[in-house]
This record gives sequence, C-alpha cells and structure tokens, in this order.
Amino acid sequence: MKRKLDEKTSVEDLLDGWTRCQFFLVNKRRLCRMEKVNGTIFCGNHQPLSSEPVVVATESSASEDGATRSSRRALKKACRGDRIPCPLDPSHNIYRANLDAHIKICNESKKSVLYSSWPYFCQNCNGGEASDEAADATLIDADRLVDKLQRIYDSIEANIPRRLEADDSSAAESSVAEIDAQIRNEIGGGQSSFDQLRHVEQDIKIVHHMISAGLLQVKSVVPGDVPVNRDVFLEFGAGKGLLGYAVHFADPSASIGLVERSSNRKKIDKFLTDRQASFERYRMDIRHCYLPKLPLVSAAVDSTETRKVAVIAKHLCGVASDMAIRSLCHLEGGPYRKGLALATCCHHACQFDDYVGRDWLVSLGVTRAEFNVFKFWSSWASLDRTAARRKPAASDSAAGDTAVGSVAVDAAEEPTGAETEDADDEHRQPTHTAGREVPRPKNLDYASLAKIGRQIKRTLDYGRLLFLRDTLRVPQAKMLQYCDEKLSPECILLLANTA
Repeated sequence: MKRKLDEKTSVEDLLDGWTRCQFFLVNKRRLCRMEKVNGTIFCGNHQPLSSEPVVVATESSASEDGATRSSRRALKKACRGDRIPCPLDPSHNIYRANLDAHIKICNESKKSVLYSSWPYFCQNCNGGEASDEAADATLIDADRLVDKLQRIYDSIEANIPRRLEADDSSAAESSVAEIDAQIRNEIGGGQSSFDQLRHVEQDIKIVHHMISAGLLQVKSVVPGDVPVNRDVFLEFGAGKGLLGYAVHFADPSASIGLVERSSNRKKIDKFLTDRQASFERYRMDIRHCYLPKLPLVSAAVDSTETRKVAVIAKHLCGVASDMAIRSLCHLEGGPYRKGLALATCCHHACQFDDYVGRDWLVSLGVTRAEFNVFKFWSSWASLDRTAARRKPAASDSAAGDTAVGSVAVDAAEEPTGAETEDADDEHRQPTHTAGREVPRPKNLDYASLAKIGRQIKRTLDYGRLLFLRDTLRVPQAKMLQYCDEKLSPECILLLANTA
C-alpha cells in the first residue's frame, strides 16, 4: 500500500503494520520500501552511520539449528559493525570491516587509475597551496567580524555592479536576433513556462556579453566547409553542455570542449554531432585538468595562426570556479589569446586553500576561520526572499525554530547554499548540523542578514576579479550583472579577454 505523510496521515499511521525499512524519505514524504536487513529496522542503504554497531542479530538468526542460508548471511552482515562513507566517493557508504577490500574494487578507484593515465591529467594542478593555519570559528566575535566585512566592502563598493549591465551585442541586428531564435528553439524546444525557459535566457545573456567583449565572434559557416582556424571554448562543469551548445550557434566553426566529472543523461552531444560540430567531452575533475595537454587546446598551440582559448561556465559551484580561473595560468606564454566568461555560484562551497583571492583577503586581515564563517554566512543572501515567502504564523517561537539574534529562523527554511534558482539540482547542498555552531551576529532582521550574505558573495567575486587582472594580467577583466535577479539570483559574470 502506497501511503504518504499528509494532514490526515501521521508517522505513526505510516509505521502501523509496516514490515519494510522504516527510514522516512523527507522529499517523498513516505517510508522506504526496501526490505529490512534481518535484526534491524532499516535496509542496507539506510543503516545509520555511527561509532557504535547498530545492527544487532536476534537469537533466531544466530541459531545454526534452524538457520537458513539467508539468515546466516544476515548474521554475517550484523557482525560487520557500523557503516562509514567511502573515502574515495562519499556518495555511498560501506561497512567499516570491509574498508580495505572495498578500496580495491570501488569504481572510483578504477576511475582514478584510468584518469591518471591521460596526458591532460595533472594531480591538483588547478588547486591552491595547502595552509596549516588553524580554523577555530568558536573564538570569533560575530559582531566584530561583521564590522570587518563592512570595512572591506566599503573599500571595494565602487567596483561592485549594482544594476543590470546592457550588452553591446546589438541584439536588434538580424544576425544576433537569428542566433537568439536558434538558441530558444533548439535548447528551449517547446517549453513555455518561465521556470523552464530561464536557463535558456541566461545562456543567451552570457552569449551576448561574450560577443560584446570580443570574446566570441559571430560567424556563419557554409555547409561542407572545414574551418581552418577554430577558436576553442571549454565549458567547465558542463553538465549537459547547454552553454557550449549556445556558443556553437554564434560561432559554428568553434571547437567546443565539455569538461564534467560526472556522467549526465540527456547530454547535448548528439545534437552537436548532428550539426557536424567540432567538440570533445572530457570526464574528469577540474582540479586535475591540465589545459595545455587537452587535445583541443594542444591543436590550438600547434596552429600557425593565433587562436582563442576561452574557459566558459554558468553557475560553477564554489571552489570549482576558482580552479577554472587558475587553469588559465598554465596557458601563459602560448601562441593564443586567453578568455573567460564565468557566472559564479554557490559561494558557500568555496575553500580557503583553493580560493584565488586568498592572498588579497589575507592582506586585509581575514583568517582561515573567518573565511569559513564568511562562506557560511553567504547563504543568507536569500533570506529576504525566504521571508517574503513565509506565511504569517503564531508559532514562530515553537520548537524547531533557531534564534538568530532577535530573529526566529526556521531550521528547515534557512538556506544551506541552495539559494540559486534550482531547488532540486546539483547546487543544493545537504543541511549540516555543524553549521549551527558558526557564530552569528545578534539583533539583525532578515533584510540585514541578506545584505551580509550579498556583500560576502560580491567580496569573494571581487577577489577573483583581482586575480584575473593582476595574476593573469588581464587589466580589462570586469565583473558585471549579466541578467536580472528574477532570471537568476546568481547574476554576476566574470568576463576577461586578452587583446
């Protein structure tokens, strides 16, 4: 019987007569339907992760006299103790007793061996230098840290975009208007709702700004012609590859590289193949991706003409944005022009060691511990939107609410980094109870907390902009608002193009 938790059904009702796994699936509002492991109330996938063994064998399962083969297997499982996340891939968990054996057969281990054999694999080539600085956030005075953030933000405020920046792509021109129509038709398909089409419109806006900055040139290719000089656009965190596909419509002669560490269904590869586009997909972590050895880039190096190699990405999560920017450092001195078009996202997922603006923040007196607090606070940027959605209720002080200064914030509503436009995509992060220990300023309302979150996001993006200008020597690099916040709350684009 399929039963879900609702106004007429309680958890007790769900458990009444239930003989399968008793793990409650919050998103589906029902109990797991897998068979229980003998002697427990959970299935194998939902065994709690704890320091104490939770699987206890019953006397009947321990009796060899009447034990069946299946009960003996259950008893063997019970003796393995607690389950722990796999150290190679935390997305799945294993029995602690099986750790050594699992490491040898884990798919992630096999992938690592395969990846390391590729010529463009270079261990941590795009990561930062590790620091031994302590990061004890419990000693931080939250109110003083807010004052420090305000001083830093005041010093850079003149460089922070405050309004939507119009592009100079002359969208009224027939060629650009035709590109827009192609992108909407091919990527948007028959979709009509705003939620479905907003990603398409975001891609169009990014393409417009790339054209305005000279990073992308509108070209037309006669069917059957083989372009001699191809610019290279590498989409990092490509997923399906929609942004690279949008770039293809503006410049069909360009070579598109799609870099993604996970496999994706409904990829755009088939459509690029049907259009006879030059493209390659690389399944690997951005951290280890050495650009000069990528086949598409090495072909640009061997070219007798100067060619553009540009890194593009839309809503690349936290630390991945920093590694994508740092990857361009390996192209120094090559016979090509570098470029970047990167829409940042998920600042809560930044890492102090890998953040490209770390030296700048350290020069301003920001420590590792303060940086970790900042990135947690950055998720507050959406609190004003959360407050607007909240229904007035007399139970704001009821159990389950967490006090933030003088504000009661529902623990289920407080953002955990998923303040981007997708509630069910890869950007959403799980709620970590450790985050509750992060110091918080007192006596601030939703609007003030949201302001702090936005200031942190822009400060982190500004540090990236300084890295582009100073370290990569692209003085004309800029940070701009590429779309309206209604189209995407993460509306900041880093744009760089060498002459």
